[in-house]
Amino acid sequence: MRGVWAVTPTREDNCVDGTDKTYRILRLIQTNFMRLKALDITPARTVNRIAGKNKQGKTSSLLGIQAAIGGAQQFPQMPVREGAERAEILCVLGAERPELLVQR
Repeated sequence: MRGVWAVTPTREDNCVDGTDKTYRILRLIQTNFMRLKALDITPARTVNRIAGKNKQGKTSSLLGIQAAIGGAQQFPQMPVREGAERAEILCVLGAERPELLVQR
């Protein structure tokens, strides 16, 4: 998968470093989140294409990004994959190098 997802925190978002920096996702790892057993991507700096058949985890991967960046209020009602005990999302953010690690 290739691509860039960017989030620009504002002061109202309580950015960790207090700046208006723009971060991109450098690496995303999701385990047992919704339909996904495991996802580990390192997006390139171009457009990211997420494709697949129905019920393969496309929406789950996008909702995982939303949950990682948006926090608890952005989690779906049933975030843990059926049959699993817990789910985990790790999202490494930065401009060019890792600067923030979001773990949910």
